[in-house]
Amino acid sequence: MDLAFIHRVYRETAWFAPLIALCLHWRGYSWTVWGGFIGGAALAVLTFYAIERLVMVATEPGHADRLTWIKMMNLLLLPFLGVVLYLYILVLRLNTVAIAGGVTLPMAVGLLKAAGQSWGRWATDGRRSEESPVLPDSPSEHRER
Repeated sequence: MDLAFIHRVYRETAWFAPLIALCLHWRGYSWTVWGGFIGGAALAVLTFYAIERLVMVATEPGHADRLTWIKMMNLLLLPFLGVVLYLYILVLRLNTVAIAGGVTLPMAVGLLKAAGQSWGRWATDGRRSEESPVLPDSPSEHRER
């Protein structure tokens, strides 16, 4: 996984979350459900982006003086998440299950993208031959060989 992979996950989440929220709206769910889903996805993407920026700054060569700033940002990230969740749940009264679903969406998108890339590499591997499959199609085929 490289930085481009993470950016593809951001992009896919950015169009997939509103699509799911639109489907929830069409199914007749209240705004607290589809709003919670969008809010949770936005919170997860912003958190991943903040962590990505912190890691990029920390790993740049010659910037040891920035480590204090990075530690402060890490300490401020958790209270920020607490304030946002307070606003989502207690002020806006968004559905907590929908928020949790939105928060897990970028991770699910990343998992599916990684699995698809792995499958693509496996399927196009020239070292595999038709005569030696990894798994037989059926137990009877295995006995015939």
